[in-house]
Amino acid sequence: MDRQEILSKINSVQWYQKFEILPGIFTPGKVPTDPKVLFAHLGLPSDLAGKRVLEIGTWDGPVAFECEARGAVVTGLDIQDPCKTGFNVAKEILNSKVEYVQGSVYDLTVLLKNSFDYVFFLGVFYHLKNPVLAFEQIASILRDDGVLVYEGECLRLYAEDTVGSPYQDEQIRQLALSQLPISLFYADTYKGDDSNWFVPNAACLRSWLRAAGFSITREAFHEDRSTTPPQQRTAAVAQKMAGLRVEHRLVE
Repeated sequence: MDRQEILSKINSVQWYQKFEILPGIFTPGKVPTDPKVLFAHLGLPSDLAGKRVLEIGTWDGPVAFECEARGAVVTGLDIQDPCKTGFNVAKEILNSKVEYVQGSVYDLTVLLKNSFDYVFFLGVFYHLKNPVLAFEQIASILRDDGVLVYEGECLRLYAEDTVGSPYQDEQIRQLALSQLPISLFYADTYKGDDSNWFVPNAACLRSWLRAAGFSITREAFHEDRSTTPPQQRTAAVAQKMAGLRVEHRLVE
């Protein structure tokens, strides 16, 4: 395909993620996504040759396609129809072999026959009513020394009450940094999104992972008070085993 054909195909669907699909060509999504930055940020390998990778919540597929570019055999999973996201268009443009499975994270052991070396679970767990069950399903399809990479909302700076009023006081910060494992639960909406359910602090999230059979090996936080509402996210690498040292760092 020439450049005009590529742009025509890109404009034929609605994108959620904005990413560089080919050098100098970006998809018109609303959420900037740069898988290369994620890999560098978490110290993930540049060479995935011979590895099986699953991305859960792949949406338009930028992380899945980056893993494939690094040599992995990749499966992308999402509850959405790939014809109604940018995934199938991106796959065609990239001449990709990434397999797409439409289904829920709760059904991994039913939907997937293979085990995986890496699972990417980005921007998903806080949208789930049963996050621990999801982590347990992931553990079930990972190889014994497999690696989970996850990212999502984490209590650090900000909370809302049940009617949406914001709280950014010192008590919230103390709860965020406490070893008391707590999670906020929103039955209606959080940050204006009714698909947000849980906002755990770091201690709670670590406990969820431990209960599912994981040990966190690298953990990072992103905090930004300048936005409205503030950004508070965590990204981490965990292994399906116990007793590993955790590396902590804060990214402003």
